[in-house]
Amino acid sequence: MKWLYLILFSLVALVSQMLWLNFGAMGIFLQSNYKIDELTASLPILVFPVFYCLLSVNAGAMIDKKGYKPVVTFGVLLMSLGSIIRIFHESFAVLMIGQSIIAIAQPYVVNGISKLVADWFDSKDSGGAVGIGTGFMFIGMGVGIGVSPAIAGEDGSGFQMMLIIMAAITTVCSLLFVAVVKQNKNSASSTISSGGLKDYAFLLKNKNIIILNLISFASLGFFNGISGYLEQMLVEQGIKSEDGGMVAAALIGGGILGAFIVPMISDKIKKRKIIMILAAVGATALAYPVMTGNDIGLLYALAGALGFVFLPGYAILLTSSEEEAGKDKAGASTGLIMLFGNFGGVVVVFLAPILKGDGTSWAPAVYLCMGLLAMATLFAFMMKETFKKA
Repeated sequence: MKWLYLILFSLVALVSQMLWLNFGAMGIFLQSNYKIDELTASLPILVFPVFYCLLSVNAGAMIDKKGYKPVVTFGVLLMSLGSIIRIFHESFAVLMIGQSIIAIAQPYVVNGISKLVADWFDSKDSGGAVGIGTGFMFIGMGVGIGVSPAIAGEDGSGFQMMLIIMAAITTVCSLLFVAVVKQNKNSASSTISSGGLKDYAFLLKNKNIIILNLISFASLGFFNGISGYLEQMLVEQGIKSEDGGMVAAALIGGGILGAFIVPMISDKIKKRKIIMILAAVGATALAYPVMTGNDIGLLYALAGALGFVFLPGYAILLTSSEEEAGKDKAGASTGLIMLFGNFGGVVVVFLAPILKGDGTSWAPAVYLCMGLLAMATLFAFMMKETFKKA
């Protein structure tokens, strides 16, 4: 049953990411439809890392204290409510209310992954199990970025139908999770931690945990930046808006493939650090041409390669953090990783348009992203191997 539970959790995590990036490649449409500026059009994406920063610590503490089933159940039901509210989108304010409710729910859903894996899977399979969960998340991102604009249509005539379909998928997947998934009462990881915020204070005394969280800040900051602005970056290079969205989808597609393969390799060779280094170095080599290229065929190939080498690092990061922290603090360790990562995302999403200013060039934002990847690479070399702690 553990694989069924993993798949059902992965489906609600997929839905959460899908709803987050629903509008990732629709910024220009939102500006036109609601008569809003560029920064306002980014709010449906920006609100997610903002709420993650505010709620990730609480979500992690609640998961360790009460277990992942009741906390994720709360998250998926709230997520379903938000997706239904979005259907009534006549004004941008209503759309943002629904999107904000989904954003509030997200940490209570996604932060459950490490605890569920620790609950049901041995250390020799933990990387692969987390890889499956993150792979489903990347599928959700790809659907959000690539499929949503296709359903909505270039003129927006299918926008309402797109929101209805997304709400139906959300509700069905949420109810399946609530009805079927259970916690493993015989697992050592099912021990309920009563430390609360004390667990976070304990973890932040660990140098390797700090390094892993700095990697999260830099790498997820880069990823949130490229997810939010790649379309506009490529339009500047002469690429059509819809093609820019498909390049972003190719990046996610490569990440999906990598997430199902690379963490299993990590489990097989019993190494985490080398995989993290390869992810950071590979991304640093590939990111610049992806953000500045103008050959659409080459962009698809490079974006796919970038996703394959970089995005599996997310699963390795979560697994390494749980191995370093211990199974009883899996929720808190995930909460920290996501807090630092989403804080990086907030910084980049706010800072990128400020660096762009009133000009038309996205070059300063590109340099910011490259700086973050350099930072992730540096700390990847500094981290200690965690597999032995599993």
